[in-house]
Amino acid sequence: MQNIPGQISAEFREMVAHKIEEVLGAFVHPWNEAPETAVLAREIYNEALALGPLEDLLQDPAVTQIFVFGPDKIMIERAGVTSPGTVFFSGFEQLHSAIFRIASAQSVRLDECRPFAHIVYPDGTEFVATVPVLPGSSYFLRVKKTPNHKKSLDELVQSGCLSKNMAIFLRLCLRSRRSLLISGPAQSGKTTLLNALAMELPGDERICVLEESSSLKLSHPYVTKLSTRAPNIEGLNALKMSHLIRHASRILPNRIIIDSIDDDAVMDLLELKASSSAILFAMNAASPRDALSKMELLIANAAPNVAPGWPQATVATYNSFIVQLSRAMDGSLKVSHISEVTGMQGDTTCIQDIYSYREANPDSPSAGAHRATGYIPRAKEAFKQMGLQCPSDLFS
Repeated sequence: MQNIPGQISAEFREMVAHKIEEVLGAFVHPWNEAPETAVLAREIYNEALALGPLEDLLQDPAVTQIFVFGPDKIMIERAGVTSPGTVFFSGFEQLHSAIFRIASAQSVRLDECRPFAHIVYPDGTEFVATVPVLPGSSYFLRVKKTPNHKKSLDELVQSGCLSKNMAIFLRLCLRSRRSLLISGPAQSGKTTLLNALAMELPGDERICVLEESSSLKLSHPYVTKLSTRAPNIEGLNALKMSHLIRHASRILPNRIIIDSIDDDAVMDLLELKASSSAILFAMNAASPRDALSKMELLIANAAPNVAPGWPQATVATYNSFIVQLSRAMDGSLKVSHISEVTGMQGDTTCIQDIYSYREANPDSPSAGAHRATGYIPRAKEAFKQMGLQCPSDLFS
């Protein structure tokens, strides 16, 4: 993660830590032994230039999220499983200092007028902070780290996130330029899957990435990245997702990747989907049906005067496949459904599951298995017409 406050180089950190150890070594004291001196020097450094007791957690690659509910109430997430932490702040003053150090490093206002903040660092690390302004309110801090290693689609297959046939099908969708909606609850691994799918894109494609946080890491040579921006203290200069989508349409990319959609951007997204660009986009939803319902609701809110049934017909026309993600009880990431949007039946948008995940034992979610439902998507013929190899047992 980028250092707090953001301008401290590795060389400077090493120099400061060395000087602290030198100063401590000059004193005669019971703790004046090399191991104890090194521990105390690190604590002094973390308190002066970093985030105090959280700094070691931020440097631990196994830690994915940190939740702070008070000086002595810290929870840590590793591999999707949350447990109580063993580190603590000395008091509210130290916690207050850490939160404001995070905010000030990115010039984010956090005070009585704006007691909530969502702060995204250039490396993609996210902070959600709350400071108390009224009696009964409390401090809160959530830290979501960006993984240093991007998992490939093959690695996700090996970890049990999806089956080999599911990965083959998703590759066929990408190569045939089909649009994919990545759906799932918060923290279900949507960004992980988006990164894995992006790694499968051809190297000669023009790609435009639109995101709220810098969590998508692409190594392709022809990539344009656009990010949203919160309004400043005066409430001006905001960059919304709708602004980015409109600009992206002028860039003329072959592929557009969007990490989040809201009601301000949904109509611009529909216009974009009418172009020749293939789209990968993500949204929070509990199931494929819920994803379609949320899309219909977003369209209805953005265009309240349209004819009844138009939002449903629009969603049925512009969506191809939905990839649904979930977390098993053991914290592992699972693709629970891959579904095709097949059209309309009356006023209802129809979907068909192509693949699904079933738990073999409710008490042991990781023992489940992915299976094909037997439904053959209409895209299979398009794959063949484009010369893409489709295994005979792909849907059986």
